[in-house]
Amino acid sequence: MPRPPPPLAGLFGSRSSLPVSSLVEHLQSLSGNSEDPQKKARRLLKRLRKAGVVEVEGGTCTWKGDLETPDQAPDQAPDQAPDCDDEVPDSAAGNDQQEEPATAPKPAKKARLAPPPLPSPCPSPALPPLPPPHLPFIGRILAPMVGASELPFRLLCRRHGATCAYTPMISSKRFAVDAAYRGEAFQTLAQDRPLVAHFSANDPAEFAAAAKLVEGRADAIDLNLGCPQRTAYVGHYGSYLLDPPDRALVLSLVRAAVAATRVPVFAKIRLLATVEETTELVRQLGDAGASMVAIHGRYRASFERTGKGARDGPAMLDQIKAVKAALPDFPIVANGNIIEHKDVASNLAETGCEGVMSAEGILDDPALFDPGWGGSKVDLAREYFALLEKHPATLRTIVFHTRRMLKEELTRFQLLDDAVRSESVEELKAVVDKVEAYLAEPDKFTYDAGKAKREKEEKERRLAEEGKRKAYEARLQRKAKREGKELDHYLKIGATVPTRNFVEALRGKSRAEQLPKWTAGNHGQHCIEYHVREGGCQRDRKCAFLHVDAEGKGGQVMEAVDEVAG
Repeated sequence: MPRPPPPLAGLFGSRSSLPVSSLVEHLQSLSGNSEDPQKKARRLLKRLRKAGVVEVEGGTCTWKGDLETPDQAPDQAPDQAPDCDDEVPDSAAGNDQQEEPATAPKPAKKARLAPPPLPSPCPSPALPPLPPPHLPFIGRILAPMVGASELPFRLLCRRHGATCAYTPMISSKRFAVDAAYRGEAFQTLAQDRPLVAHFSANDPAEFAAAAKLVEGRADAIDLNLGCPQRTAYVGHYGSYLLDPPDRALVLSLVRAAVAATRVPVFAKIRLLATVEETTELVRQLGDAGASMVAIHGRYRASFERTGKGARDGPAMLDQIKAVKAALPDFPIVANGNIIEHKDVASNLAETGCEGVMSAEGILDDPALFDPGWGGSKVDLAREYFALLEKHPATLRTIVFHTRRMLKEELTRFQLLDDAVRSESVEELKAVVDKVEAYLAEPDKFTYDAGKAKREKEEKERRLAEEGKRKAYEARLQRKAKREGKELDHYLKIGATVPTRNFVEALRGKSRAEQLPKWTAGNHGQHCIEYHVREGGCQRDRKCAFLHVDAEGKGGQVMEAVDEVAG
């Protein structure tokens, strides 16, 4: 069934008024194939004015309220959701063919890309549209986290009070053109609502194309302007778009997504150097069409890694409060300092924001938003394992969540290393069984001094390995400083992301043949093992080189290796 045109409330976006001509054009699109659509549109506008929904004065129409069914025009039947088995994730599609839905009125500029439709045998039914700024689902939010806000964990958090959840960061560049990647990166089902699709982007056409592909199966689109990872610096996205030279690009990204979709467009940012600068950014995002902005209450990252880091210290809620006070009518979500349930109310009271968002806190306690939860962390881990039976995740993600949920217990019973080294979900479940047994009968646990020493040595070695990248960057910065160059001068050398064609051409060749070509292509900072070796780099996070996916014929697609980003 063709979808209706953009909803009336959504037409206003974050604005309170717009020209009458724009509203008339919208109502004409609702009037179907009548003989005189303009006349019918005028009649509909008169009915809206009489109902008190809009007010017209001097050629300007102002949004005043809501109809009982605001987005259903007279004589229009409501859009019917297809009957489907909502236990089937979208990514499990076996048939790539589906009816292409009718699109909204086209924006002035046509997107450069025309990607294939996102495969799904059973799209999740769309929720009723919500007129901004009334976005009630933004109350208690699971934050976007690379490798951690995947489908089964979202479902777990929803069971325990989360009113909204974000997907992990998705590359809009890759999502727009790669059907296989879409199936991996965007998995959802009917119970996974409201859902915000969270994209990294630095190209308006690609962002708009990616947003259009999830329209109808996500309740909002979000632009990542907070990721602090080194890969975001190399790929020029996330918090590295917050410098003044990129402001026009950022606003064009928002405008492109707003023009391309019928769902609200959000943005997630970090604090800028001053409250005034952050306030101006939020105001500009709203003027560009964003319906809500989430503010991570820590300063944006810089490649120098000087001063307060991406996650150092408590979030500065006082700055978020000041931004909200300056923009009282614009929806803002506060991200940071939600460690236990009582923090929800205190943070809302302190900042005056419409909602709160948690990442680190909810990783440790998925029942963070559930004041009535009386179970244990082991119970939560069991719930997560049960969800995995229907909605699988990678072993690395499963180990990560188990380690975070049960860190205190695993450490207490010297089982943390056992959990991290698990090579299957069954092995990990066996470790959790031991935790449960020791909790029931603590006297059965015997402290192993030798194991403790080995674990300490292993941790020190691992930290030293993971610190190699930072040490490498620091050396290059010191060299640039000594020579009077920009601090990132040497960091840019060897930072070019290899293309897929280039990587494919290297596979099968000897290392002696590969290395000169790798260096000549300006890829020296990238891990050659990650790209050309079957199974990738075995050093994983301990590797000092960049692990960044190759893309297309020269496009850059970044995938941060840290679980929590932005």
